[in-house]
Formats: sequence, C-alpha cells, structure tokens
Amino acid sequence: MRIYFVAVGTAAVALAQASTLFGEIFESGNLNQWQPGSSAQIVSDPLNPSNNVVNFAALRVGGDLFSQNFTAIPVSGTTTLSFDYLGTPVFGGGTGGFLGVNAPSEHWYFGTGGFATDVTLIDDGAWNHYSVVLPQGISAQIKLEDWAFADGVAGNAYFDNIQIESVPEPTTLAALGLGGLALLRRRRK
Repeated sequence: MRIYFVAVGTAAVALAQASTLFGEIFESGNLNQWQPGSSAQIVSDPLNPSNNVVNFAALRVGGDLFSQNFTAIPVSGTTTLSFDYLGTPVFGGGTGGFLGVNAPSEHWYFGTGGFATDVTLIDDGAWNHYSVVLPQGISAQIKLEDWAFADGVAGNAYFDNIQIESVPEPTTLAALGLGGLALLRRRRK
C-alpha cells in the first residue's frame, strides 16, 4: 500500500493512498478469484520453491485463465495493471505467456516472442516485472494463457503478483490537501 503526499507551502500533507482493485499472489493455493475450467495450476516457483505461482498444463488460444469478475476502472486518476513473469529461455521464439484484458473487447497487452502485443515479455529464465496503464472508465476482466502457437510446450510460462491499482490524480490530491489545510487553519482560529 502506498501513501501519496502533496507539498503545500512548507508542509507535506498525506492525502491519499493507492487503492488495490484486484490482487492475486497465488499463495492461498486456490484459484477462487478466477473462473473455473482453466488448465491453470498453482505450482512452486522454479526459482524460489517457498513461493507459489501459476502456470498452465495446456496450451490455448483466446485465453485460458479469466478473472471471475470485471474490475471497474475509475474515470479519473491512473490505474495500472502489473504482474511478474518468468519465461524459460526458448531458442527461436517465446514461451507463449500472454496477459491481457477483456474490456469490453479483447486486448492482449503482453506476450512473448514478438507477437502482436503492446509489450514483449522477456523469456530469460528470470522474474521480470511489467506494468501498463489501463484506459479510464472501463470494466476489465484479466486473462492469461500459455499460447498454443508459441513454442508448443505447456507449463514454461509463470505468472505472479497480478494487481490492478488505482492512484488518485494529482489535481484531486492537491485540492484535497488545500481543503485539509484550510480546515486546519479554520480550526486554529
């Protein structure tokens, strides 16, 4: 949880904190936040066996693991979708890890092997962190898959720490800060 500060004059006022709208770290050992019927499986992190992550037992096209609910993205501020990804190195292409949203239409933000996505995921055998700003005012359903037309091997794309976080816009924070200072000043009198 992050707290955001706005400096007003010589005082810094704590005004707001980022709100987590969706969060999944897979430590619970279940997929309760996700629709049933997926080939997704919670497994031990190959680099840190004390950590749980998700990968897939089958290759798919069009999505495999879908969040159970659509997350409402605020019409103001900045909302980010972030996650950690581990792809095992593959000669000549990507492992097939893909992450996107249905909001209301399908959009794949992240994918491996240079396929048609906004951001190419790195398959280097290390955990990498990714983030994208989501459009305002949509309802987003997160979706993941191990894509059938990548390297043809299921289970070598891992995901963890999936989060949608909303941060109030600075002008709103500044207005709140000035209002708070005005109330403090009035209270002193």
